[in-house]
Amino acid sequence: MTNDVKRQCDKLIINSLFKYSFANIAVQLFSGALLLFMSWQNVSSDALINAGLLITCSLLVSMLYQTKFLRKQNEAKFDHVKWESIYTLNAILISAIFAGSYAYLILSSSISIYAVSFVLGMHCACLAMISVCSKKALLGVTLPLTVPNIAAFLYLYLTQGTAAALSSAIALTLYTTVLITIGFKLYASIRAHVQLIVQHNEQEELSAKYLEKIKQTTIEDHETDVFNRRFFDLTINQEVRRAKRAGTSFSIIILKLDFYEECLAEHGAEKLSRCVQSIAKTLANATLRGGEYVTRFEDNKFAFTLPNVTSEHAYAFSSKLLDLISASNIEHIFGINKDKSDLPISFGITEFKPGNIIDVDEIIEQASSALLQAKENKASPIAVFDASKAGTAITNSHSKPVLVSSKTDVA
Repeated sequence: MTNDVKRQCDKLIINSLFKYSFANIAVQLFSGALLLFMSWQNVSSDALINAGLLITCSLLVSMLYQTKFLRKQNEAKFDHVKWESIYTLNAILISAIFAGSYAYLILSSSISIYAVSFVLGMHCACLAMISVCSKKALLGVTLPLTVPNIAAFLYLYLTQGTAAALSSAIALTLYTTVLITIGFKLYASIRAHVQLIVQHNEQEELSAKYLEKIKQTTIEDHETDVFNRRFFDLTINQEVRRAKRAGTSFSIIILKLDFYEECLAEHGAEKLSRCVQSIAKTLANATLRGGEYVTRFEDNKFAFTLPNVTSEHAYAFSSKLLDLISASNIEHIFGINKDKSDLPISFGITEFKPGNIIDVDEIIEQASSALLQAKENKASPIAVFDASKAGTAITNSHSKPVLVSSKTDVA
């Protein structure tokens, strides 16, 4: 087991120990009340007051440090092992105070030895169950509570020959041994279980990191099997350099699935995923020329890179894509927008022309600006960015494209 795994195990186990620390205080209070009830008529009031003050003060101190632990346990440099030792020392102190109270009752012979033994046994068992998450704490609550009373029983037997005292001493010794043995067995099981949880969590975190690295280095979108954004960034950079060298043009199209958020909220991730996969397949089948690629630009967006294609031809291609998606009847297959004839999809187009000196980010901004305008325009779902404001609208079955000037704001 590595040091990191050990620290994580210690943290979880000690947190569990303190989680039930107030139950420990409740057991102590109940035991103190029971002792007070048993000895009320048989012990002097001074002795009762002194014992009560000692128990009350020790429990208040215990409550204060346990509250402090619960408040600071998530700090980065918090020393859990140190606080386990503090818990144990406090447990030893309180157990010793109670042990003195039990021994006083035993030696005074004012109460039945068997009654004292029974209460002592229940008291010890409850504390052992609460403290089973720590070997130190388990020993700290059992041995200081029982060993002095075993000695008191033996002293009473040796001085007065009380048979009940001898049998109680033997029974309490066996009882304590069994409690500690069972407690250690349970602690070992808890430790093994926590270790498995920590190792499992570490493996999950490691797998997630490797999966993220794979996603970052791969060029394929795992959901739709088309190229991903990383591939788009590589491709468009290459196209810009090639177009600048050769003096040619190329166009990019960004299309947005405007129904994405609504579909996710209404139909769930599984149905949405199947719908997006079908659309991706339709788009991929439409790219037949070499150098034309469809990529998963974002969760709800796809992008096309079209070398040697003008914005007019890109617009005609976008219209073709709309027809193909409409013909596939996707909205009815997946129960989306049954009352509408087409899925709400917007297209933003921009063209890199010979002589342009703009960079890749500006090209993407232009297409995004056109995409925003297309979404807002009810006349056509397709918009073409026109930096010179001199473009001529292209008409077809999908109405006219919106010509977006260079002053259009980008969302």
